[in-house]
Amino acid sequence: FGDTGTVLIGFGVQVVAMLALAFWISDHTPIWQLGVSLAIYGLGLGLASALLTGTILEDTPVDASGQASATQSTLRQIGSALGTAIAGVALAMTLNSTLPAALEKTGLPDATAEQLADSTRESAGETITVLRGEGSSSQLGDDTSAAVDALEHGFADASRASMFISLGFLLLGFAAAVWLHLVARRRDAVIVNE
Repeated sequence: FGDTGTVLIGFGVQVVAMLALAFWISDHTPIWQLGVSLAIYGLGLGLASALLTGTILEDTPVDASGQASATQSTLRQIGSALGTAIAGVALAMTLNSTLPAALEKTGLPDATAEQLADSTRESAGETITVLRGEGSSSQLGDDTSAAVDALEHGFADASRASMFISLGFLLLGFAAAVWLHLVARRRDAVIVNE
């Protein structure tokens, strides 16, 4: 198994958890189900991250280990920042289509639907919570419930799309972990045969 095998398992657990989350998420997904998926994802992240630096630096000469460690750490942080940015952009871009499409089915006037979609997107979904709390006493009156349902559905659809995009990048990490594991196994086989 070794360190590279543990990294591979960690990435595999992350992929499975993200895939489950992407398929499960809807406007009616229980919070516990989201929590379980995220906890499993965190377990995989811990397995992969804890050993990744040591695995990468394993063949680095001692006199270059400080520079290699700093480079690896910097690249990991850049990757995390870019990943977060890409997922956020994917969510924002998908909200541009899913919210109006969901609101179109409610029969609300176009200007009202556009204002609700914009407000929901700009508030990262807080508009849904506010409208749900106000109920029929909101400015939408009896249409509030239908608008909340539509916004929840549109937001869940956009979240799902964002997760699938993130899953694509996670699969790239998984492929790199497979490659790293295969290289380590070949290296170990050569050492044993010598």
